[in-house]
Amino acid sequence: MRFRSVPARAHVRPRRPLRARRSGKRGAAVSDLSTDEHLEGARSFLEVARLLADHDRPGDAVSRSYYGVLHATRAVLLTRDLHPQTHKGVHRLLGKVARDTLDTSFAANLWEWREAYDYELNVDIPYSVQEVIRQSETFVHRAEDLC
Repeated sequence: MRFRSVPARAHVRPRRPLRARRSGKRGAAVSDLSTDEHLEGARSFLEVARLLADHDRPGDAVSRSYYGVLHATRAVLLTRDLHPQTHKGVHRLLGKVARDTLDTSFAANLWEWREAYDYELNVDIPYSVQEVIRQSETFVHRAEDLC
């Protein structure tokens, strides 16, 4: 009896990765977090950012600061019944909703710095990492006041 020479993978069904619950729009993950949970997450990310800065990890500290600001922004948007599906959607809606009450220019710069630190080794930003964290904390406190 002769067997066909078939690659073993042809018969193996590929495993699907675990995914978050999806919305009906463009397959983006849906967040079930409440406003309070987003604000708690924001505070937690900033606490980690401080620890990373203290241990001479500036890129990671900026990244954690970014996520703190992101969660604070999501909390503000939730109070207005806005549920962006992507980071870009959060950025866009922040400019429309809270331009007068939150430092949207700092948030925009922070988003750029986070991407730069994630993808490049040497990044120059006009502030010290401690100042970035301080401004992020101010942003989160103002977001808490809006919620």
